[in-house]
Amino acid sequence: MTGGIVISHGDYSRGMVQALEMIAGKQEKLAAVSLREGEGLMELTEKIREAIAQMGGGDVILFTDMFGATPCNAASLLCAELGSPVAAGVNLPVLLTFALSREELGTEALLEQLAQAAKEGFRIIREKELM
Repeated sequence: MTGGIVISHGDYSRGMVQALEMIAGKQEKLAAVSLREGEGLMELTEKIREAIAQMGGGDVILFTDMFGATPCNAASLLCAELGSPVAAGVNLPVLLTFALSREELGTEALLEQLAQAAKEGFRIIREKELM
């Protein structure tokens, strides 16, 4: 089973994992790591490294709240070091796809499914479309 770590500014990561577990049930090998005010890149990178170690091996996808910010930069450092892929711009449809597909799909196929879920999960609905 592919593991996952959700990394964000503040408690967003914990909220995302909590929301996912409301829908899909308790998840093994899924952790939330938060960047706190006053912490920097190195502190966050170490927190992520510790979360990866607690997973006990195997593939781990690093989900970050947005591309180009400190959580993504820390995850990218570990991607370069450990080979763990980074999925930047995580949302609930992406995490739900992860939870429901990670036992049956290999990491590469799973990443493709996550990219598709991200595309399909964002929609603009206008009033005229509701009538």
